[in-house]
Amino acid sequence: MIAVVTGGSGFIGSHLIDALLETGAVVRQVLHTPAAAADVRSRLTQLTARLDNPSALRASGVLDGVTHVFHLAGRTRAHRAQELFRANEATSAALARALAATTPQARLIAVSSLAARGPSAPAQPHHGADAPIESYGASKLAAERALFAAGLGSITIVRPGAVYGPRDRDLLAAFRTARASTAWHPASPDQPFALIHVADLVRALIHVASVSATATVPLEVAGATTTWRALYEEIALGAGRRPRHRQIPVRVLKAAASLAPAFDRLRGRTSLLTAQKLALALAPGWTGDDAPLRALGWAPCISLTDGVRDTLAWYRAAGWCE
Repeated sequence: MIAVVTGGSGFIGSHLIDALLETGAVVRQVLHTPAAAADVRSRLTQLTARLDNPSALRASGVLDGVTHVFHLAGRTRAHRAQELFRANEATSAALARALAATTPQARLIAVSSLAARGPSAPAQPHHGADAPIESYGASKLAAERALFAAGLGSITIVRPGAVYGPRDRDLLAAFRTARASTAWHPASPDQPFALIHVADLVRALIHVASVSATATVPLEVAGATTTWRALYEEIALGAGRRPRHRQIPVRVLKAAASLAPAFDRLRGRTSLLTAQKLALALAPGWTGDDAPLRALGWAPCISLTDGVRDTLAWYRAAGWCE
């Protein structure tokens, strides 16, 4: 396998590169700037190219002779919708056009999100039409449609639920909060959602890349269905505590989200608390249905208990969590 990975410096992408290298694959990582090239792992080639420019991608040679492209690059949060569409839809469309012009026979596996589909009813998978409720989900759905419209021979879209594991920063706050005497929830403690360990998601990506069948609709990767209450209590077990659960008032969250852009401009980065992320947190549920993926021969291997222990141990070793 000669694989290209976009977004390889991110949480999921870094784990995917590790796993691909372990299989003996030749891996090319696409970087936005040369300064990001710090990884010198064996059989990993790092090339600089603008993902939103098909001509630059073709000229870089990164797609020449590849057998598989794993597309993970994009943005998960921003205060302006156009930033999300530029990073997610425009980048995906450019990558697809470049691939069609260079190596159209390569298999493209793209990571999307359940946010592109929209929320589910409590404790039930979503089986209706795609209906994202905020800009991030809308930009990911637009990216999916751009990929399918490119006319490539083999495209598989994978929609994971919430992903956690070593190196993840998005759920780090939850791990820290759950070990306190009081666990403060931005969403309902009993909101059901799909949670997948990064190792199981990476196994799913490599598995769909190896099977001959090509999915004509996005494949959901649900893993386990849990709630924030259950997750926090599982984390708290590692500290020998049982936290009290409290939900942050919605009016407080909305006020904080409205002030976040001003603070983010001062800090030079985008926080997790945006109006877009708040919409996701207040949805009734985010459960998924991975039966089609299981029919292809994949199944999750890591239980919630084992996954939480693995993640917490990594956080402690890295000094991210006491």
